[in-house]
Amino acid sequence: MSLGKSETSGISAAGIALNPLFRSLMSGLHAAAQPLTVLRVRLDEDRLSSLDPEDVLRTAMEAIPPVDRLCSLVSGMQQLVTAEYLEPHRTEVDVLALTRSTVEGVDLLFVEKGMDLVSEVSTLSAMMLVDGKRLEEALATTLLLVQGISYPGDRIRVWAQCVDNLFRCTIGNENRTIEKLSSDHQLSFAIAECDVRTQGGTLNLSFSPVNIELSLSA
Repeated sequence: MSLGKSETSGISAAGIALNPLFRSLMSGLHAAAQPLTVLRVRLDEDRLSSLDPEDVLRTAMEAIPPVDRLCSLVSGMQQLVTAEYLEPHRTEVDVLALTRSTVEGVDLLFVEKGMDLVSEVSTLSAMMLVDGKRLEEALATTLLLVQGISYPGDRIRVWAQCVDNLFRCTIGNENRTIEKLSSDHQLSFAIAECDVRTQGGTLNLSFSPVNIELSLSA
């Protein structure tokens, strides 16, 4: 049986759409392999049987961080697949107020890491028809991603405004330059990018210096 031109085009389009998802999931699986390997080594039965109870307890405690990381990665991959296939739930949202509250919500996390989070978000009101939950998740994920590739003493700037129903937000660290994202950070960026893209927006990352720009129109 041969496929018609329209059917072939549809399959090709579906394949192109799935490629970014598969690449992101591959990054997540690659990152998950590391804590799994650590767990396998630490919890090896022969190794544990040769240890005294105190060392067994210490080994179990050392296994907690990779377990936490693995749980986070699996949760991220589930979140990515969900975001990719669920339609956004749009309501009237003040996107600038949402941005300000999101920045305020993570500010303490930056302070604890010795970083300075500077907000240059417009104080105006800007109502747009968007999925507020996904936009908030994208903003928070992006902020924490930039935090994850920054160092104590760094200053991270958040700028946002809305003009003619176009919302733009940039999160940058002028002091930091990187060559690429780690597998963990690639997955985080993919989740945030999906939350924005499914609403018709874009999320772009620059490495030199580190800068992430979010654009979303009504």
